[in-house]
Amino acid sequence: MNNKHKFLLNKEIYIKPPIGVTPKEIWKWYRAKELSEAIRRYSDKYMKIPIAWVEEYNELVKSYEHNHEEANNG
Repeated sequence: MNNKHKFLLNKEIYIKPPIGVTPKEIWKWYRAKELSEAIRRYSDKYMKIPIAWVEEYNELVKSYEHNHEEANNG
């Protein structure tokens, strides 16, 4: 660490950290929402819904339900 940074830290000036990543549970929620909306759009147009979308959506919902139950029983 160079002297400039030591000086800043000694003066207790806040140094903003770099942006990290979206937490996994938030990412999963957004992904489930995106899949739900895509499934609805396809359904509204009477189009075949890719099975992979339905399976992924169901897995995300199952994961959410499992985590929600653990939090409530924890």
